[in-house]
Amino acid sequence: MNSLNQLFFNKESEIPQVTLIIIHDFYINIAKTLEDRLEEPQSLTQSLQNPYNIKKDRIVDVSRYSFQEYKELYNYAINIPLHKANAIQDVKNLIDGKAQYHHYDSYWVYILVHLNNNWRHSTIITEIPEVDLSNTRATSLKWIKDNNLDIEEANSIIFQIGRSIKKISKTGAESEFRIAEPLKIPFATAICICQLRATYITLENNLPKENSGPLLWLSKKRIIQPRYTVHKRFFLHFKPGFKFSNRKMNKTLTTLIWSVFKSLKVAQVSRSHFNEDSTMYYIKLSNEQVEYLVNQLFERDSFGFINQQLINKLFANGDEDRDKETQMMLTLRQKFGDNQKVEISTGLLNRISKQNEDVLKFVNDLSKEEIKELVSKSMSNTLYSKQKYYQCVFSKCKFNNQRDCLGCPYSIINVYALSNLMDLYLNRINYLIDNFESSNIGEKQKLANQFYLLWRQIQFAKEKFGDSIYEFVEGGKDRFNRLSLQLPKTKQYLTNSIIHPEKEG
Repeated sequence: MNSLNQLFFNKESEIPQVTLIIIHDFYINIAKTLEDRLEEPQSLTQSLQNPYNIKKDRIVDVSRYSFQEYKELYNYAINIPLHKANAIQDVKNLIDGKAQYHHYDSYWVYILVHLNNNWRHSTIITEIPEVDLSNTRATSLKWIKDNNLDIEEANSIIFQIGRSIKKISKTGAESEFRIAEPLKIPFATAICICQLRATYITLENNLPKENSGPLLWLSKKRIIQPRYTVHKRFFLHFKPGFKFSNRKMNKTLTTLIWSVFKSLKVAQVSRSHFNEDSTMYYIKLSNEQVEYLVNQLFERDSFGFINQQLINKLFANGDEDRDKETQMMLTLRQKFGDNQKVEISTGLLNRISKQNEDVLKFVNDLSKEEIKELVSKSMSNTLYSKQKYYQCVFSKCKFNNQRDCLGCPYSIINVYALSNLMDLYLNRINYLIDNFESSNIGEKQKLANQFYLLWRQIQFAKEKFGDSIYEFVEGGKDRFNRLSLQLPKTKQYLTNSIIHPEKEG
């Protein structure tokens, strides 16, 4: 028995437990048969170790990819011409049935998600939803083969996925979904190919039932390893011998994000959903590496007046451009509402202009390094915040928490705030349609002012994201425009107190 225990049944054994159980059961059966034939107990199993009771020391892979390896993988994964051609051909093989399908399209999405999100394998496979491509030109594989999506189309796809992911009832990083700017068009392209494949299989139904699959069609039970064909095909033109590991990439990503936070001197990172145990390891980064990683890891999906001014100054070419941009921003639209075209009173225009001048003075008094730090922190979601999806350029509320972030000129607003903003906007339109005309003058002034502040924030979003904002509206742009046409006229009720709505009764 000792020889068997030393050879197989011990915690140092490298044989998988499932194999040990088979060996153990086989030996037990042989021993019992022998005992029965000898017609006397031989205690052939008395001291044999039970593999169910063996607790092996778990070997945890704590390795990480280097900063350079991450950069190389990132650049390889966003190579649209290479991966688009391979993914489309692979799907055509599936449809035509002339060659083996290798799930290249799904694997491309799988790798791209890993570059910004430290998710488990099963989460990526199960939580990326199907998307509606009707707001894009991606109507066929042929179109995608011959053309590229633009950024507005990419946002339309990404915002749909982001809204779905944020509804997942989970905690930590898995409930957050990030696709940084350099990844957007490659990611959206890969999603389009997956969606067209899934749609074809569902609608045409001219393939065997067992060949149909979800949006991401990869195994849920195992991590894709280098020995599998899809790994070999995807990394065929990458570094020889490269092995992709879900766990290793997650540790790498967590380390890089934590290192950026450390470099930005972020005191609290709880909103970034990393527990302390998983972020104890970090590397020292140069300023250039921090700037690179902020752009590669985090979204730029924020809007608002001050956000635009920070970006403008950060990338300004000189005083002439800055003065021109300042003048443009101070010259507000004389009308608002896509269809209503309600004129703003001169008094209101003056008050809004004064507010904007205060914001511009604040921005122009900052050094370029201070602006870089603010922009980096806003992209990494580590600025002061008292309201979800809103960040502040100050370390505490300038207005002593007496002003809502929605109407504050110093708010940097994340695009996912539009989920609530658009609902609020359409509800406000419905309320105005039903109640405005019957309200007294004071109530009309209050309603007009509140509506204008809300409209103004949505316009900032529309200027940056275009029609992608309608992904946050049930019923889309058509419903938005239909309701806007029914708005009552509110011109004469806009007042100077719009800048201080908290004082309105």
